[in-house]
Amino acid sequence: MDEAGVRALLTRVADEPAPPSRVDITAARQRGRRRIRRHRVALAAAPLAAAAAVALVLSGVIPASLGHGRGSRQPGPPVPRSRFNPVVPYAAFGWLPAGFTTAAGTGMGGTDQTSTLSATLTVGDRATGRLLTLTVHAAGACRRTGPVRHLMPVQHGRRTTFVTMTFPLGLSCRDGMGNTDRIPLPARAPEVRGGTAFYLLGGGLAWEYARDSWAFLSPGTTTIGMNAQRAYQAAAGWEDGPARQAFPNTDESGATVDLIAKVAALVRYDSGAPIVFPFQLAALPPGWAVSGVTYGVAYGFRVGTVNLAAGPTSSPAALNVQVQEATEQKHCSGQGSGAQAVSVHGGVAYLYPNLPRHPLQEIFACRIAGLAFDIRLTPTLPGGHQPVPGLASLGGVLGVARDMRLLGPDRDAWTAHPVR
Repeated sequence: MDEAGVRALLTRVADEPAPPSRVDITAARQRGRRRIRRHRVALAAAPLAAAAAVALVLSGVIPASLGHGRGSRQPGPPVPRSRFNPVVPYAAFGWLPAGFTTAAGTGMGGTDQTSTLSATLTVGDRATGRLLTLTVHAAGACRRTGPVRHLMPVQHGRRTTFVTMTFPLGLSCRDGMGNTDRIPLPARAPEVRGGTAFYLLGGGLAWEYARDSWAFLSPGTTTIGMNAQRAYQAAAGWEDGPARQAFPNTDESGATVDLIAKVAALVRYDSGAPIVFPFQLAALPPGWAVSGVTYGVAYGFRVGTVNLAAGPTSSPAALNVQVQEATEQKHCSGQGSGAQAVSVHGGVAYLYPNLPRHPLQEIFACRIAGLAFDIRLTPTLPGGHQPVPGLASLGGVLGVARDMRLLGPDRDAWTAHPVR
């Protein structure tokens, strides 16, 4: 994507209506990303995976036990990390097929995000509408499970039904943000540089890149516009195919299987470039830390303008901060019920000290020091009414905004250290 295209993308993001709708954008994005990940790893099974899974379920035979392969080559670092730095993505693609870029991945609806236990990177090919999503987990973040029950869609003509299938093996993986995904492993795949590997439902691979450390690579598609839809449908073996023998599958070609295996084998670990931010928060309360960053690729930088989450272990996303370059907007005012106009860094921001029906505080501004920001603070622990530890020292969401440094639109002034 060229610079003009990236600027247009960021402009569209910045032009989204400001909060009077009171929709929790951050929570909705997180739920959507989890659904996308589950969709990509669990929609339908490849023919080989489907056949193997059915045979295993019917026969009760379990494949060779999970474990790191004994090959002479190591698929990843000899000493994997048990915890990632959320502001420095842990993994990177070492090789990509022609046409795939990281900037196109986020521009086509993919997600780049990193946390203390996982790192996700999406690349895309605009010409064919294809996506590849890589997720690398820290050592110990995924634990081996026994049988995994999974709801599977089955197509009968134009009617879709769902059946619950049991797969003999699986992984339960934590993402460091309080979420856990259970991932079936229906059939063994050839080793990835000496590491045990499995086919995924819906196509793609899971492999043990180092001892007790797992990575996932899943193909996907975008249907933005009919031309893109026709293009990716024409890319044989990449899209979800029709059900065969009442069992859902992905019509993944042999060439696609080989391509995914090659991409997986050349993933680089502990080599990501830092993310840069147009802001810097004041020191966080004791026991708090940055837990995750959702970022994009623009102007040759990894830019953390989408979302930064921070909090204590008991509520890792208590604080969410979004800061981006300001754009001209026709409407930008705090018209929602309960909004208060407040002064922040010499400009006007709109404060919602207590959003109705939500234990949430919010403040946003459309243009201060050339930047727009939206900060949200959840003052209570998930699932209860207990206050988040350390909350009092922040001075509420208004205190966070007033103590935050805004670094302006000049990218050369942005920082890789979002907390002072």
